[in-house]
Amino acid sequence: MADDIAAGRLRPGDPLPPQRELADTLRVSLGTVTRAYAEARRRGLVIGQRRRGTIVAPERGADSPLASIVSEPSGAIDLAANWPIYAADPDPTAALREIASRPDVRSLLRYPPPEGGARHRAAGAAWLRSQGVKIDPEALLVSGGAQHGIFLSLAASTIPGDTLLVESLTYPGVLAAARTLGLKVRGVAIDEQGLVPEALEAAFAGSDAKVLYCVPTVHNPTTAILSEARKRQIADIVEQHRGWIIEDEIHRSLVEAPTPTLYELAPERTMLVTAASKALAGSLRVGFVTAPSALGQALLSAVQSSVFAVCPLGAELFATWLENGTVTKTVIKKRRSAERRQRLAFDALAEVDGVRLRGDPAAYFVWLTLPTGRSATRLAADARDRGVRVLPRSAFSAEPDGPDDGVRLCIGSPEDEKALTKGLNTVVDLLRRPQTELAIF
Repeated sequence: MADDIAAGRLRPGDPLPPQRELADTLRVSLGTVTRAYAEARRRGLVIGQRRRGTIVAPERGADSPLASIVSEPSGAIDLAANWPIYAADPDPTAALREIASRPDVRSLLRYPPPEGGARHRAAGAAWLRSQGVKIDPEALLVSGGAQHGIFLSLAASTIPGDTLLVESLTYPGVLAAARTLGLKVRGVAIDEQGLVPEALEAAFAGSDAKVLYCVPTVHNPTTAILSEARKRQIADIVEQHRGWIIEDEIHRSLVEAPTPTLYELAPERTMLVTAASKALAGSLRVGFVTAPSALGQALLSAVQSSVFAVCPLGAELFATWLENGTVTKTVIKKRRSAERRQRLAFDALAEVDGVRLRGDPAAYFVWLTLPTGRSATRLAADARDRGVRVLPRSAFSAEPDGPDDGVRLCIGSPEDEKALTKGLNTVVDLLRRPQTELAIF
């Protein structure tokens, strides 16, 4: 089995035969085959799928929690990384010159307070207010981007061994952070509207979990947006169980009329995390986290133990762009570009039989549910061979043996719409070709 995988005779996503069938074919005992499959799982050669039995595992690292930010060789079309349409990034030249000309510019090289400077927290509060979130700057701290904000929130609200509740499909970065912090992860059911409140109640009642991480606005990877009614149910459930919410609102600024946040419904139980990366530029590692009074000191300690304090230069660039209108102009530009790219994706995939596609005008990605019998892992491997990267469902799954039927296509990553169209056409071509199911190897 290992030799066939190494030689490419068995491809990622290929199904292996049922154990009894293989035992009969090879004329060995069922116990021998069972032990062989168990050893293959231990080595990471195969994984179990509830509906498809045992399949060949993804290429090592191909769907690891943060695989979507691994750089690709020149020439590859990247539909895996959730990049924020770099072609629409603002030009920093004028703002940097303005900052450099200020008489107090050298103060930006000094150690800031761990919560961030007052001016920068005020900018974060003003930005959130523009998104409909009323907040006191004193209730915010500055983070080094959203991933750092998630890490801080987890570090402040959990200890190693705790169980973290997440949507059954979730942002890979939180899975990576949970692994680093020694947390167990439990998936909570989602549907077409997002997190299911009844499933959340059952998860809290059936475990010792106290923390929920969720992406209510443009859920990653399905693009669902939680309604206000569901948010109120979720807030009530968390309040009743005296739990904590880590609310990832990284895409909120791109939505024209977002619903109220969980933070507004349960401010003393919620750590709202946001950042400038998706709205402005990926490398602008400036984010903001709301700090409930009971966790304020723990969050500050997490900042000091991770980066001591966030570099003020990036925060000053964000504050300057917010004041001169660059943030608003850039968000509008990126929103319009995302809408055009969403249409390209839907036009390209609309005619593929059996495929279900979900998207949102504000999203930099679409979610593809494959026809029955198709393997997302195999599709990702075949696309990679043709110079296109996509991420299969397993990269987002909180359940290691979940179905293998979904793919996220990031439409914001390609440099231009011509490259995006080429990548989409490659995926369409692969979907139109029959996928060979191996009965034996």
